[in-house]
Amino acid sequence: SKTKEEIDKLTPKPKLDIRWKVSLDKYTGLNRAMMSSMGILKQFWNNKADIIHEALHTSPDTLFLDSDIFILDEINDIADVLGGKRLPKGHSLTKQKTSFPYIRVTNFQNNTINQENLQFIDKKTHEVIKKYTISSNDLYISIAGSIGKVGVIPSNLNGANLTENSAKICNMEIEKKFLNYQLNAPLCQQQILKLITSTNQGKLALFRIKEINILMSSINEQKRIVSKIEELFSKIDSTKQSLEQTKLQLEQYRYSLLRS
Repeated sequence: SKTKEEIDKLTPKPKLDIRWKVSLDKYTGLNRAMMSSMGILKQFWNNKADIIHEALHTSPDTLFLDSDIFILDEINDIADVLGGKRLPKGHSLTKQKTSFPYIRVTNFQNNTINQENLQFIDKKTHEVIKKYTISSNDLYISIAGSIGKVGVIPSNLNGANLTENSAKICNMEIEKKFLNYQLNAPLCQQQILKLITSTNQGKLALFRIKEINILMSSINEQKRIVSKIEELFSKIDSTKQSLEQTKLQLEQYRYSLLRS
């Protein structure tokens, strides 16, 4: 299937116990719109549901790479991509806090927004570029400079203005976090790199973003995958914290030995 081909391209290959369900291969190359027009979309969902039920019965800890991930869509099929806006000539940013934060690529950190060095614009500037904002329901993606950074917008920055060096992915027919994790994963980051190098330009065009292939699944499966990923991240954070605490205790013990 196309999903298998895409995952096989990853370097290095992920160390996963991957099991392919060939019973859905007949849907390869068909997106949701095509299957709907052919009258087989419901059949596809039913077949997929049977496979998921069987897999979970065998192994409750299964993380599906193909749960409609059997369908490879483009971002254009499930969302809109809109650009930000540069400051008008004669207008400038200020560190003084106003009601109009202006998000720059330098604020894009750890898949969210670093607000420590956040800058602002005044009301007059905002009125000129007020159409170019981003909401907490959207994802950002950098398109110049450090290209390919993707993340979510905190609720307190809902409606902030967005730099011209980035775009927003909005009006999504997909779980936001599910798309966020995908776009930060090698499968999509490698596509972004190819899109940049193939054009010999230092910028990622909006229409190129729309062409990025993503893996789709039902909304319930998307939420299950997100939950599993965040559970694993939580375990990693807990382990890091435990290691740091152990390191501190060892340093304190070493210090006490030196003093004795």
